[in-house]
Amino acid sequence: MDFRPRLSALAACSLAVALARAQATSVTVGDPSNPTKLGQALQEAYASGSRDLRIQPGVYQMVKTDQDDILLEGWKEATIHAEGVTILADEQPGAIFHLDHCDHVALEGPVLENLEVTSYQGKVSNAGIDPNGGFACDWQPDAGYPMVPAGTTALWVNVVDAHTRLLKLGTGDFYNVKWQSLGNGSFHLTNFGKAPHIVNGDWLVARRDVPIALKVHLDNSTHCTVKNVTMFYNGFAPIFETGGSGNHILGCCWLPGPRPAGAMEDPLVTNAADGFHSVGTKVGPDIENCLMKGVFLDDCFAIHGEFSDVVSTNGAEVVVKGNASWTVGQPIVVCDQKGHFQEAKLTAVAPTGPQIFTVTTAPTLTIGPSSKAYNPEACGAGYKIIACRLGDTRSRGILAKANDGLIERNLIERCGMSAVSLGPEYYWGEGGYVSRVLVDRNLFDQNGTAGYGGATVLVHGEGAPGNRFITIRANLFKSSYQGDIDLEWTQHALISRNAFFGSTAWPAFMIRQPTIQVTNSAFISLNRNEVRNVAGYKQPILAVGPNASIEANDDGLIPLGK
Repeated sequence: MDFRPRLSALAACSLAVALARAQATSVTVGDPSNPTKLGQALQEAYASGSRDLRIQPGVYQMVKTDQDDILLEGWKEATIHAEGVTILADEQPGAIFHLDHCDHVALEGPVLENLEVTSYQGKVSNAGIDPNGGFACDWQPDAGYPMVPAGTTALWVNVVDAHTRLLKLGTGDFYNVKWQSLGNGSFHLTNFGKAPHIVNGDWLVARRDVPIALKVHLDNSTHCTVKNVTMFYNGFAPIFETGGSGNHILGCCWLPGPRPAGAMEDPLVTNAADGFHSVGTKVGPDIENCLMKGVFLDDCFAIHGEFSDVVSTNGAEVVVKGNASWTVGQPIVVCDQKGHFQEAKLTAVAPTGPQIFTVTTAPTLTIGPSSKAYNPEACGAGYKIIACRLGDTRSRGILAKANDGLIERNLIERCGMSAVSLGPEYYWGEGGYVSRVLVDRNLFDQNGTAGYGGATVLVHGEGAPGNRFITIRANLFKSSYQGDIDLEWTQHALISRNAFFGSTAWPAFMIRQPTIQVTNSAFISLNRNEVRNVAGYKQPILAVGPNASIEANDDGLIPLGK
């Protein structure tokens, strides 16, 4: 007897029941005239059994508090539809949406905006030389934008070109610029150094030191989705991910906000700091089809774990101090700046003080002084960044410190430093080394604009050859002001089928670099790469530095043009 028709009928019946249940539990909540009750309305709908929730379209203006606007705690298998919804957040240290230990929850469609402009913006006048021979100028905020407090004596600033409205070529962060109030909101600025590229009419921008709400906080949540969310006037990490696993950021936009009341100029800065920041996830984020426009004053995407300091050792027991995640059965990596890199499994974990743990490893590790330790399964391994457009940052486009990453089909342009930066940073306490990362079919255009900070794709370390099995394949590099690829502290890498187009209009103040540099690395293979406009690079176009070797160069780096 053939049971297939009967099984199909049962499946259709089950589907119909599921759809009927979903429709029965769908509900619309919210009242723009009573915005502070939105969180409560969502909670009540969820508690009553609704899993398909819609927010009534309109503008919801929140009030200043010391907590989250909307806290979703322990939600499972739910979707919040918020198309046509704008939520305005006042200055506060929480988040507009805080997803705390949620699982398979989706937020779709809202516009999330801070009420306050989150950066300073104003123009340069009276550009000249101070008595010590350094650059000096006057500055006044654009009409409608925040006033720098009169008592301000120092800020970090960046320069936006008067003509392009983009970060100015050849400039980066100016640290601790001295601000002297002239009254009426204007200041006299010094302590730039030489700063020859700033002229009257350029903008100087700086981040504001005020509590700026996160837009969405994914807090120890798993398989959650943030989709088609538009964000204006952002501070640090409008989408912030801490812990959890396997979340999705799809079709989101980071954009300059609308022109403030009384302003004659559109806003320049979209993000006063990072655009998206992920810390300590087991499986990293899936970021696809996202758009970032406007000036970013820090990294666009940052994904990492955390280092602990090795305090002492006693055989297989290691005392570590720091925020890193330790779990029995998971790995521990110990490394230092003298070439030491080892991995083991944790067989015991015992907290012995504030952020202090005694862990036991198998096998026993050989650990030198000043070592760092991290858990590679709490760094965001398995992340994907696909088909996004990002850049216009004074810093890095993608900063990733996790294994098994995919960076594919993105447009990354006009980063002050590297477009893609892979590897650990002891200074920030962020790990780790990276393995099995594929950088594939991306377009990199005009990166390295600050004139420092590494090549367009930079694989770096902290003195140990801990990066492994890196593939940089089929990418197009255009006008990379600090070189195209720089491999450091890497074992086993393939650079294949990339096309390199050196700049044809080098500014006199930028120092040319080779297209590819390799240092402190081994087992590096090059295959079928093409270099156009060889004159756009420092010679030799392939530079092999100390403690480095090229295993294979199969007709790679053939100069095909001038």
